Amino acid sequence: MIPVIVETTINTRIATLGYDVAWANVNFTPADDLYLRVSYLESRPESEAFGGDRTRAIVQVDVVDRKGRGAIKAATVANALEALFTFNTRITASPHTIRVDGEPYSSTRLNDNDNGWFFIPVSIPFEVN
Repeated sequence: MIPVIVETTINTRIATLGYDVAWANVNFTPADDLYLRVSYLESRPESEAFGGDRTRAIVQVDVVDRKGRGAIKAATVANALEALFTFNTRITASPHTIRVDGEPYSSTRLNDNDNGWFFIPVSIPFEVN
């Protein structure tokens, strides 16, 4: 399980971009503007036999905007997220160290036709020691 202090530290860094954020299990009503949606995808912890206790995971941040507004603003925010978490970035979340262990990447731009939203998923791979 990802330690709470680690999620809090990553979430705080994401919030510095200044957009509304839909956090997991928190009521959220989107304004009629771009917002971020954060999810954590955790893999199994690795034991000491493989180089120490560490957890690998991906934080996926969906950059969400109203459908029909074009992709430039959402793509610009996706690029800003990638720049905020460049490969090998190390962040202290005492007593843990978070390391971005791969280049962040944006996936295919998607439409949520049923709800009128457009989004770009940004995946940020990291490990926690």
